[in-house]
Amino acid sequence: MSSSSYVVTGGGRAIVEGLVATGVTVAVVEFDEPALDWIGTHPAADRLLPIIGDAADEEVATRAAVSAAPRPHCEAGSTTRPCSGTPGCTRHRPARSST
Repeated sequence: MSSSSYVVTGGGRAIVEGLVATGVTVAVVEFDEPALDWIGTHPAADRLLPIIGDAADEEVATRAAVSAAPRPHCEAGSTTRPCSGTPGCTRHRPARSST
């Protein structure tokens, strides 16, 4: 597994697909939540991090960068989606902008 990660804005699916095929983690920033519906069923969904919001918003951009930062495990000690219920874990579920 690669320790590299990227942030892609605007949902750029072709770019995301190319990156995730190399084994990296990709945070995908998109204003339109339904545009990211495909992530949940993607074979590499555990390495795709949907971030809902405007990439021009500093808080959203920061959240995307923090979410994409390489780390061995989330708060639940897992790198897979089942930890999505862990309090404070935004790595395995869509993060929403508060604005």
